[in-house]
Amino acid sequence: MSHLLAQAADAGLGGWWVGASIGLVVVVIVVVVVVTIIVLARRIARQAGMATRALDDAERNTRPLWDVATTNQRALAILEGAVRAREAVEDL
Repeated sequence: MSHLLAQAADAGLGGWWVGASIGLVVVVIVVVVVVTIIVLARRIARQAGMATRALDDAERNTRPLWDVATTNQRALAILEGAVRAREAVEDL
């Protein structure tokens, strides 16, 4: 009878070790996945910051292009004034 009890106890402990081992493997896999996600998220955040700075630089460097229309209008007004002045001088 004691032999049967020892066998039952060994079977119970064997199942416990298998369950604990599987649980440990699952925990290790989850930790690896979470750490990988965190590392990738930090890399993405760093690259997003670099991209934002590059876009800010591009915006700052191209801002004068928005003033081209105004510059053209003023140049046209100066040209028209010069043409009128020349015509006035020629009429004298």
